[in-house]
Amino acid sequence: MLSQPPGTADIRNLERQPANEIDTRLQSSVLTVNIALHLLSWRIVQMEKIDKLSTEAVTTRLAQLPGWTLQDDKLSRKFSFTDFVEAFGFMSRVALLAEKMNHHPEWSNVYNRVTIDLTTHDAGGISDRDFQLAESVNQLLAISSTSET
Repeated sequence: MLSQPPGTADIRNLERQPANEIDTRLQSSVLTVNIALHLLSWRIVQMEKIDKLSTEAVTTRLAQLPGWTLQDDKLSRKFSFTDFVEAFGFMSRVALLAEKMNHHPEWSNVYNRVTIDLTTHDAGGISDRDFQLAESVNQLLAISSTSET
């Protein structure tokens, strides 16, 4: 089996090759095109358009999101923990959620304090993804012993 599809220099030689060699090269070319199309369609899904929410939608949804505020056009929340290890553990759990959602927070940690800001840079502001991540963080809080500052 050939390691790559035929190049332009190989096209002239196709007539002199046995049918099975031509079939093999054609199958290789079709496979290469199919793989490229699959990768392209996957990348398009990954780059789906994310819409910025209207000010009214943000205000309405924020009212239903305990502990979060609007700071500098971002969803924001501050947390206080017993110590650094507890704060870092919380950040690790949030990092796993964020990675799974492919949506990463702006955040900072100083000893036992963590600040999370959420915005969607691709949308130019707050999107549904920010609210989804904030809700997931709140669910984490429901099972941990954190408090707001």
